[in-house]
Amino acid sequence: MASKHPRQIAADILWTLLNYYLSRDATGIKINMDADEDSFFIDLSGSIRIETAEVDKLRNLLSGPYSGMMEHYYSELLHGAYRDSNLKMVGFLIEQATVIYKDGLLSIKAQSKRHPGQ
Repeated sequence: MASKHPRQIAADILWTLLNYYLSRDATGIKINMDADEDSFFIDLSGSIRIETAEVDKLRNLLSGPYSGMMEHYYSELLHGAYRDSNLKMVGFLIEQATVIYKDGLLSIKAQSKRHPGQ
């Protein structure tokens, strides 16, 4: 399998998180993506109606553990139709995630490495 550029892996993460929002009819979705020397930072927020149990499940799915050595493999698995099970693979691709749900606004902040396997 050809090696993916870290920017493409970050785009795969973003695509999956965005589809989570879209699959739940979220509105007012805001996306911010930034980078520094070591990491990509992905920040999404949008108005959505979900139960506390689903927020907890999302938080657990995105909590990893980070698997840098398998980053390219998990990223390839994200291609195709969106499924909620893809969120578990995103959890393996990110170093850390913060999930906050307050007053109908869901915010997800995720950080992924620019140098896979480290």
